[in-house]
Amino acid sequence: SRLINVLSERQRQALSLMLLNRVINCAKGVKDSIHLWIIGGDATVEALCAKHGVVCLNELGDDLNSTLYKGFQKAFEINADVAMYIPADLPMLETQDLTDLINASEGLSRLVLCQAESDGGTNALLVPKDMMAFMPQLGDNSFLKHIQIAQVNSWRFSFFNAPGMTFDLDTPRDFDRCRQELPLFMRDLDQWTKVLKDSLSLSTLDALLSG
Repeated sequence: SRLINVLSERQRQALSLMLLNRVINCAKGVKDSIHLWIIGGDATVEALCAKHGVVCLNELGDDLNSTLYKGFQKAFEINADVAMYIPADLPMLETQDLTDLINASEGLSRLVLCQAESDGGTNALLVPKDMMAFMPQLGDNSFLKHIQIAQVNSWRFSFFNAPGMTFDLDTPRDFDRCRQELPLFMRDLDQWTKVLKDSLSLSTLDALLSG
């Protein structure tokens, strides 16, 4: 982790859970019908998903891209109109960002790409069912690679650049930005860290999630 010199191991774990919790809450707030899956994670992630009533799946592939591709196929198998990828490290994400991402697909007809502001990565994907052959290329220069895939296949695509979705927390500089721009960020991180002093359970999550 790039935050190893900024946060303790427990704090980093707490941060991951806190950010995942935010993404789950934002997704649950979208008015459109969404089947939310969290793919991968340890017992603490499973406990958080259980509290939210969200499905937590084991890794589906050999790496991130094959796992994501198989997750998309699994969604299309249950007749989803689109499949979306949202990473769990978006500290400024809002429910409206997800709604606007869906709207950017113009009636679920376009591939939608969101570029990470810090590098050439991809921070969100929306893939319509008729583009189910789309193979994710997360990693170096993934945003450009995804554009090239769309162009080669003559797929219509749109860009989406909401601040809450383009900014991901990855580096000490990102962490400092969160401290400066999010008034409750450190308070919330402290609360999540305290919960992890004991093994995470549904009972310890109750007080935190209701606070």
